[in-house]
Parts: sequence; structure tokens; C-alpha cells
Amino acid sequence: MRIRSLAGVVVLVAVLAGCTPPSIGEPVALPEVLRDDGATGEYPAVWQPPDTLTVVLGGSSSCPTIPTGIEERDGEVRITLHRSAGLVCTTDLVVAPVAFALEGGRPDAVVLLLDGEEHPLELIDQP
Repeated sequence: MRIRSLAGVVVLVAVLAGCTPPSIGEPVALPEVLRDDGATGEYPAVWQPPDTLTVVLGGSSSCPTIPTGIEERDGEVRITLHRSAGLVCTTDLVVAPVAFALEGGRPDAVVLLLDGEEHPLELIDQP
């Protein structure tokens, strides 16, 4: 009987905590091409041959924005983002580069999807 009660508590805590879906991207270092550009929070997507697309996400370190879906179609990559929601989010701003291995080669366009809004990114090539 105690096991059932404990399982109920675990489920309740998970629901109240607002479980965040897992990230589909691989955390990486900031691409070399972006390190000295003086960006002010608007980073382009970076294509690194032969198959890597890196995007820089940002947000609170305690409630980061994470990629939860990706779709490659007709030369466009669409990345769905999720705002993780903790009980308390700090007001710091962190950058979080995330890499994706693409099957279709270099895309023509990259679009981030967040809260029902589309955010197209400039796409640059890593020299």
C-alpha cells in the first residue's frame, strides 16, 4: 500500500513541476565563426559540413529554451522549441549552442518555431 502512495506522490510532483520534454539537439561549443562577431543575442544558424547545423538558443539558465522537434523539408529546416518552466526562473541570460545532424545536406532556410511564432534565422557557412 505504501508503494502505491509513493507512486502517486511522484506522479503529482512531476505534474506540478511541469515536466519538460527531452532535448533533441546536442549541446556544443559556440562555433568559431560566431566567437568574435560581437553578436547581441541575435545569432545566425551555422552550417558545418558535411552534415551539422548549429543554432544558438538562449534563455534563463534555470528555465532554458530547448529544441523538441525538427523537420527537414524542401530545403528548409524547422526546429520546434519548448520553454522549460521551473517553479522559479532566474533572470540571467545564457547562450546555449545546439547541434543537429541533418540528413538532407545544407538547408536553404532555417526557422525556429516558438509559441506558435516563426523566427527565421540567417544561415552562414563555417569557413
